[in-house]
Amino acid sequence: MRFKRVFTIVIDSVGCGTAPRSKEFGDEGANTIAHISEACNGISLPTLESFGYGNLTNIVGVKPNDKPIAYVGKADELSTGKDTMTGHFEFMGVLTTKPFMTFTDTGFPKELIDSAKVDGLGWFGTFWKIMFPLSLPAIITQIILYFISGYNDYLAPLLYLPYSEQATLQLVLAQYEDPYIQDWPVRMAGCIV
Repeated sequence: MRFKRVFTIVIDSVGCGTAPRSKEFGDEGANTIAHISEACNGISLPTLESFGYGNLTNIVGVKPNDKPIAYVGKADELSTGKDTMTGHFEFMGVLTTKPFMTFTDTGFPKELIDSAKVDGLGWFGTFWKIMFPLSLPAIITQIILYFISGYNDYLAPLLYLPYSEQATLQLVLAQYEDPYIQDWPVRMAGCIV
């Protein structure tokens, strides 16, 4: 069978069944999507249901589909590790044999803290000169992500700002949306402002 286009949809961090090696990571019985659907007394995912998502695992509210319109499957990592980065590396063909070490899993290395003490740093000095600089990339990333999500927010300004003079850029741009005609030059000019 020939296809003109193939779309790959990866639903990352929404596990659909326990992985065979889950015991190694303390994740026995993990099944994120099934547990979410149970906790919500069922969820509605009509598009994914039509794709056959309900065939992968038991999801309350998503029925198995005898005639799906897509091919679905779940991946089991060959690499050692359970984090998202390991999965992304493997998806691109790179197998990792040693899990990535993260400070959130292990804390800051004891050797780093001990060396700060040897250098005469107290608790605050260790934090300020060792821990904070190492955490700075993650802190800056979070600041950028929060700023972008706040800047792009549509619903909150729509609810909180009663007057059109106070409208944010997103609300003004939404006024130019038309189901029949898209005036892209005006919308793009508004984005530049």
